[in-house]
Amino acid sequence: MAIRPSVLRLLQRLTDLPTVVLSAKGDVLAQNPMACALLGDLSRWPDGRRNIIWQRILGTGHARVTLTRKEEAAWMQQAVGLLRTEERRSTVRRSMHKTIDHPEVGRLVLDCDTLLLPDTDQSMIVYSAAAGTREASALDVLRVIGTERISALPW
Repeated sequence: MAIRPSVLRLLQRLTDLPTVVLSAKGDVLAQNPMACALLGDLSRWPDGRRNIIWQRILGTGHARVTLTRKEEAAWMQQAVGLLRTEERRSTVRRSMHKTIDHPEVGRLVLDCDTLLLPDTDQSMIVYSAAAGTREASALDVLRVIGTERISALPW
């Protein structure tokens, strides 16, 4: 599925925030380097299984995203909403918190906002943290180290 050039430019310019572009069915279409640093390189998932819903339910899962039972229920509702969006009826929550267990910077609770892309069946997922928080500092570290593995961090 093609992503508009203007959306790709926007994705490339969002250098401070981890961002992923998804199809209406949850297929991972693109991610920026910060998203690779935070979530891992989702393009390494096998063709046909590069889908956040498939991975969470049937695959190896999204190993870095940790959900409580309440968050899991909300996520499942959002996943169903994504699939319903394909039929033009949507109950998708546009904003939530996600907990990421990152191997280098530890557990991060991040704001996760879904931005709908006009004239497409695509959305952009943007992760952020409030300034001055441990999570914001951890994102600053990820911006520097990228996908490199390091032996120890001071947290």
